[in-house]
Amino acid sequence: MDAWIIILSSVKFSLFFFSWQYNEVPFMHCIHLNWSDS
Repeated sequence: MDAWIIILSSVKFSLFFFSWQYNEVPFMHCIHLNWSDS
C-alpha cells in the first residue's frame, strides 16, 4: 500500500536529481514543469 508511494516518490526524486545534473534532456524538463503545475 504505502510501499508504492515510497517507491514512486523515490523514483521521481531520482529522475528529478538526474535531470538537475543533466538538464539538457527535454523529457526531464517536461516532468519538472508538471511538478511545478501541481
